[in-house]
Amino acid sequence: MPDKEHLQPLIDAIAASDLTIWNRWRLENAATIPDLGGIDLAEADLRFANLSDANLIGANLAGANLFHANLRRANLGRATLQSADLKEADLSSATLTYANLSSANLQGALLRHGNMRGADLSDADLRRADLVRADLRRADLTGADLAGAQLKDARLSEARVEEKALKKSENWLGSGISRLEKAALRVLKSRKTARNRTRGPRSKPPVETPAGNPS
Repeated sequence: MPDKEHLQPLIDAIAASDLTIWNRWRLENAATIPDLGGIDLAEADLRFANLSDANLIGANLAGANLFHANLRRANLGRATLQSADLKEADLSSATLTYANLSSANLQGALLRHGNMRGADLSDADLRRADLVRADLRRADLTGADLAGAQLKDARLSEARVEEKALKKSENWLGSGISRLEKAALRVLKSRKTARNRTRGPRSKPPVETPAGNPS
């Protein structure tokens, strides 16, 4: 549950459509780390909001407008950010483990050093995103647009991603990703392949042993 003392200035800012109220409170309480875990801010207008270092574990930010928001070092583990607008947001060193970012707009977002292990980034728009040294192990990137994305030194072991998307990124063909990381990737030829691999192989029916002939 979010801390009521931390929550109220944010609610006031959203109600007044004036995020400077919240950002001013952050400046005046610079030593306070906002505890907003589990908060429901679905569809909220949080453009340019200063949410750096905030605890947003399990928060519902589905469809929220976080354009150019400051989320540096924020903890968004298991948060819901489905279809959220995070264009040009700063998520440097943020924790997004097992977060739902499916269909999110992350164009030009700063995600370097971010921990996105196990995150759902399916169908996300990651064009020109900065993913330098990001941890994307076991992340689902099926259908994601990685055109122009920076993947230098990103960790991608066991991540699911389509081959065509990787080829559009800036560092796939360069030296940015190690051979070991490339070998460990679940590179998929198409979304159909992704679905099949997610479901796993169909189990074969047991082979019946023919009964012996009666004597």
